Amino acid sequence: MVVNAILVAMAAHANRPTDDVIYHVGSSVRKPLRYNNLQDYGFRYFTAKPWINKDGSPVKVDKVTVLNNMDSFRRYMFRYLLVLKVNVIDL
Repeated sequence: MVVNAILVAMAAHANRPTDDVIYHVGSSVRKPLRYNNLQDYGFRYFTAKPWINKDGSPVKVDKVTVLNNMDSFRRYMFRYLLVLKVNVIDL
């Protein structure tokens, strides 16, 4: 199925003039990309190739906090929400 999809995409764009074309088709049946892997890949990439800020120093990255559901998200954000509300009242 993946090969068929790539062939159809290539055939559909056969008469269009372009130099750089990337075709990507994925399937989650054989080797699915898990969210934990995506988190780890991002951390490793930005650790190996850090973003450089205005001062010329690399930006330090940490692992992303992954929350399982909306209740855990609300509990996590509660501490920041209080700070935001206090700052809005001060304005």
